[in-house]
Amino acid sequence: MKYIMEFLKIQNQLNKLSSALDSVERKLNEILMIHSNINLRINPDVLSLPKHLQQTVLVLNQIGRATAADVASKTGKARAVESHYLNQLVLQQYAMRSKCGRQVIFSLRNMK
Repeated sequence: MKYIMEFLKIQNQLNKLSSALDSVERKLNEILMIHSNINLRINPDVLSLPKHLQQTVLVLNQIGRATAADVASKTGKARAVESHYLNQLVLQQYAMRSKCGRQVIFSLRNMK
């Protein structure tokens, strides 16, 4: 009976480990899928940015040149919020800002 209890305890621990490994594998696959969709012109230092700025960079990378409203329509955040994030990226030299009439256009800097 003692051996059966030990066996069941070990089996339970193995099931927990298996579940944890499945979770890690799913997360790793998500990361690999995101990584494969990132254009290589993005500076690898972008990964050290806070998540909200990373999201803005990824959207700006997809769009190319965009206004804060364009980025906001993709992220679902308010235009003013994205404008603030984009200006932070300009200050940190991840992005550039130019004017086209009254519109402010943002784009990523070419990173090598």
